[in-house]
Amino acid sequence: MEKQSLFCNDLNGFAPKAPKRTGSRLVEKGLVSIDNLKLALERQRMFGGKIGANLVALGLMAESELADFFRFFPVVPKTMEETHLEPSFIAELILKHALLLKSFSLPQPIVRDNPPFCTGLRETARPPSPRPLEDP
Repeated sequence: MEKQSLFCNDLNGFAPKAPKRTGSRLVEKGLVSIDNLKLALERQRMFGGKIGANLVALGLMAESELADFFRFFPVVPKTMEETHLEPSFIAELILKHALLLKSFSLPQPIVRDNPPFCTGLRETARPPSPRPLEDP
């Protein structure tokens, strides 16, 4: 009988991808060559430590370059669709934030006798009167 991981069963057989190793990501970004990565990996086997520290120790990469590589700048969405969030969720989040800051207040309503946008509202708001049934 084949043994399966409980973790994979919980995800319907789909396990998350393992994150790429730092060295591979540095090569993809063009910050180090494959040959330089191999040198740093050899040094790592001999002395231990992290790959980035070994690249810096060998002088194959500046410490500031490594720091910039690990600094994360998220992409700012330009539209609601790019956020992949429901508008109701965003509205609730804004209200919760405003209430947390205690800076949320509703303006006092303006009361008018005949507001221009409500003219004729009573006539259109009535339900239609029922029509008598006709014989076929």
